[in-house]
Amino acid sequence: MQPDRVEFEIKEGNYEVVPAGKDGLFVLHNTFDINSGDQVWTVSKLDTAFNKEWERVYVVGTTQFLSSKYYDNGTLYFLFSRN
Repeated sequence: MQPDRVEFEIKEGNYEVVPAGKDGLFVLHNTFDINSGDQVWTVSKLDTAFNKEWERVYVVGTTQFLSSKYYDNGTLYFLFSRN
């Protein structure tokens, strides 16, 4: 029996996985807007069978960078710092 799996078409930018235990996982994809230079973060939430539950896009200014991320009790937190 083959285990469940998920595939993403790898594009430009960086990908990162954040485990969420019994709640599944998050996939973060970071790119840059060519026109503004802003960072574009796409966050996808997958359940434990790797079915996509939702996807959100967040735009972050050019002077900030992701310092840390933390998952706790159903919520994914981001800490951004300024350059």
